[in-house]
Parts: sequence; C-alpha cells; structure tokens
Amino acid sequence: MVDYKQTYLKDVQYMVEYKQTYLKDVQYMVEYKQTYLKNVQYMVEYKQTDLKDVQYMVEYKQTDLKDVQYMVKYKQTDLKDVQYMVEYKQTDLKDVQYMVEYKQTDLKDVQYMVEYKQTDPKDVQYMVEYKQTDPKDVQYMVEYKQTDLKDVQYMFEYKQTDLKDVQYMVEYKKTII
Repeated sequence: MVDYKQTYLKDVQYMVEYKQTYLKDVQYMVEYKQTYLKNVQYMVEYKQTDLKDVQYMVEYKQTDLKDVQYMVKYKQTDLKDVQYMVEYKQTDLKDVQYMVEYKQTDLKDVQYMVEYKQTDPKDVQYMVEYKQTDPKDVQYMVEYKQTDLKDVQYMFEYKQTDLKDVQYMVEYKKTII
C-alpha cells in the first residue's frame, strides 16, 4: 500500500480514488513502455513475495476489502501501454481475483469495461482464454447496477503474448456503453 499523492511515477502508475464523488475516467494506468516483464505478480496480499519496481497505490475509503488478489503473470511478454482502470465506491470485495489467460496471442485495443454502481460483487467470474488468436477491438461491457456480486474472478495469464494498448476499464458512472 503506497500513497500516491504528490508522487511522481515513471513507469508504473496505480491511481485509485475512493471518494463519494462523481468521478469520470478514473484510470489505473500501468504503462509498460519498452519493458520486458517476466513472472510479474500483483498481489494485494504479500506473502513471501519479492517484488521489484512494483508500486501498489490504492486509497480505500469506506471500503472493506478482504483477500483481494490481483495476480497477473507475465511470461515472455512484451507489454506496452497496458492500462488497468478500476474504481471502487462503497463496495465490499472479497476474494476478488483478476486472472486472464493469454497464450500465443496478439491483443490490440482490447477493452474490458464494467460499470459498478453501489455494487457488492459476488460470484461473478470473467474468464477469457485467447489461444492463437488475434483479437482486435474486443469489448467486454457489463453493467452492474444495484446487484450483489461476490467472488469476482478475473484471471489474466500472459504467456508468449505481445499486448499493445490493452485497456481494462471499469467505470462506475451513468456511462452509456
């Protein structure tokens, strides 16, 4: 947990704002430019883990997060301009896992857009498996309004993948998708 206020981040930027305000375009920006990552694991819970140059900056206000795990495995992967955008407002998250398996895939402009409004995630699983495919402009848009969701699992596994401009956008607004 690192407070990202008044902080200049060069390569990795996690920007999370949890405030009862009307936010637009809240972005979790993880920019990987000319970077070769291998076996990078993002875990909210750090147990016997050696992380280097990884910054987790999240502000939890009026939020009860338990066992939230962001696990992303990068194996032989060249990531560029990868953006994770997630905004949590008055949400009780438990065992939230983001895991996606990309095998020998060239993804471009893949957008995951989910709208969470006063939502309690429960048993929602987003699992997408890309094998030897070339997805372009793939959009996953799901609107959760006043629903009860728990155990949301996003599984992301990058193996021999060249990802460019992959954007994970989770917007909590009256946005027309």
